[in-house]
This record gives sequence, structure tokens and C-alpha cells, in this order.
Amino acid sequence: MCTSLIIKDADGVAHVGRTMELTSEEAWHMYYLPAGHAATSLAPAGGPGLSYGSDHPVLGIGTPLHDGLNNWFVQGFNDKGVVGCVQAFGDTTSPEVLEGSSSALAASDLLAWGLGTCASVEELKGALAEVDLWVPGIPTLTAPPAAYHYGFFDRTGAGIVVEFYDQTVHIWDNPVGALTNGPEFGWHLKNLTNYTFISNVDKNQQSFRDFSAVSQDNGIALSGLPAANTSQSRFVKAAYYSNFSHSPKAGTDPLIQLGHMMNNFDRPYGLTNDPPGSAGDGGVSSTSSTEWTIWSTLHDLTGNRMQVRTDGQLNWMEFDHAGLTAASGPIFIALADLEGAADPMATLVGG
Repeated sequence: MCTSLIIKDADGVAHVGRTMELTSEEAWHMYYLPAGHAATSLAPAGGPGLSYGSDHPVLGIGTPLHDGLNNWFVQGFNDKGVVGCVQAFGDTTSPEVLEGSSSALAASDLLAWGLGTCASVEELKGALAEVDLWVPGIPTLTAPPAAYHYGFFDRTGAGIVVEFYDQTVHIWDNPVGALTNGPEFGWHLKNLTNYTFISNVDKNQQSFRDFSAVSQDNGIALSGLPAANTSQSRFVKAAYYSNFSHSPKAGTDPLIQLGHMMNNFDRPYGLTNDPPGSAGDGGVSSTSSTEWTIWSTLHDLTGNRMQVRTDGQLNWMEFDHAGLTAASGPIFIALADLEGAADPMATLVGG
């Protein structure tokens, strides 16, 4: 469930794609938080934690399933070209944070805070050292600790992954440009050592004694990529696409190439099914279930644009920061309402 990756264009600017897979629909909303938006996070016992004001506007997707104070944002980006992604991570355990800490930041607020206050991944890494992160639950969705890790990329291609396990905060640099789910990010990097043979160059001929075998088609270079939709397999596949796909040419829309790449991670409903009693990303279920791609996003970090496609659409809806600068306060609109709108951006602005 969930795959993120970057591609760099001919000018070296990174752009980010992401899919969201779940076994059920949630109350997903497009959201916009203008610069200057103020928020207070929670401390573990329910008291106030870190209070902050945002320096940058944030546009993305979230859900109202949170703590009654703030909403839960799972995907978004700011006008400085920083993108944040929340993706499932089953090994999550929460660090211990003292009640009453004025620097306590619930992980469910990490995207809103990080994107609202930081203009680069490097700045975010420094800011993370100044807060006390802990992991709450998400009411009606998951008991504490909410099992997710958090990926950030910026337009330079820099990336980090924030994970919570062994009751400790772990912050990894992301040199690959890809993120899926568990195990911990370091495991995925080590697993790539099993794929050093991968290349995007087809080997179309091989001799077997006196017989010369010649491939009847191109694309044989992909034979070494894992085919499963597990997190481990998707990470290898995403790393391949991120590193070997052709860079969009200068003057072209980078989201066209990125969209074609993300189509390879789009899962139709019922593609794989987990019978009752089996375990997948979501743990053991008493009923049969299937994961499918609920929505996908593309982020153009040169033009500060975001495209969204739901499971009910073939075409992409487009949103941008420039059209929202006049917003005087936060905006929240259900994705379902935008999906049916003649002009989704105008509907969001009017919201």
C-alpha cells in the first residue's frame, strides 16, 4: 500500500509521484492551508504540545480523522517545492515524550508542520532535531501507535524518511528517490544489493553452444524486476523507474512522463485478494479483502502544480498554489465533490 518516487527533468529539478492503496475508502479531502496558519499539536496525554505558525502554504490530501484539533494530512506540498508522503509502516512504536512538553509534536501533524515551516529537506532535518515526536492513534481508523512512516522530497531531489521503531525516531537520508512501506528503510537499501545486476539495457542475444538465441522483442531488461505488489518488491521496482526512466526534456510537462511511470504502480480493484485470517499490510483480517489504488498524485515542483486522479477517474484533476494565494483561511473539500466538478480547481478556490 503506497508507492512514492521522484524523477528529475533535464534541468535537474525533481518531481514526485505517489499512489495510495487501501482496502477501504476513507473520507479523503483536498486541503489548503495558507501561509500564516496557526496550529497546536498534542502531547501524549491529550494536553497541548507544540504551537507553531506556518511560513509556507500547503496543498494536498488529508482526512478529518484526527484528534479534534487538527486534520490528518497524508500527502501534500508547499510553494517551495517540498513534498510530504505518509505511508504505512507496520513496525511502528512510539518514542516516550514527557507530558507538558511544549515541543511535543504528534506524528499525525508531521506533514502539516514540516511543509508549513520548512523550505527544503535540509531545513526540515534541522527542525526535526528541535521537536519531541511521538505517535498517536487516528480515531476510527487505527489505534495508537498509528503505523506509518513519513517521506519528504524537495525539488533538488533530496529526500528523507522518518520512522518510529524500537521506541526511537529514526531519520534516514533517501539516496534512491523511492519509498514504499515496511520493513524499515535501511532494510530496503540493503535489499538493493541483491539487484546490482539490474540495468535498462536489453541483452537481446545469447549463444548456447552452436545455437544463437535472439530475443523477439525489446524490454527483456525488465526480467529481473520483482513482479509482486509487496512493499519489498515495489521498492525495487520504484527505484528502477526513478533511476532509469528518461528525464523529461526542457520545455515539456514533466508530469506526462511521471504519470506514465506511476501507471505501473496503479492497482485495479480485486487484482490480489487476501482471504479471511491472512495478513497483509493491514494485519490479520476476519474477512476477505483486496487493496486497490484509491488515488494517485503527481507534483510538478517547477510550476508548483499538483495533479490528482481517483479510482473513479482516468484523467487527472489539476490544482496549483498560484490560484489559491487569495485564500483567507484553510480550505477543505471532499475529493468526491471535486471528482464530479466541471472545473475542480475553481471548485477548490470557491470552497
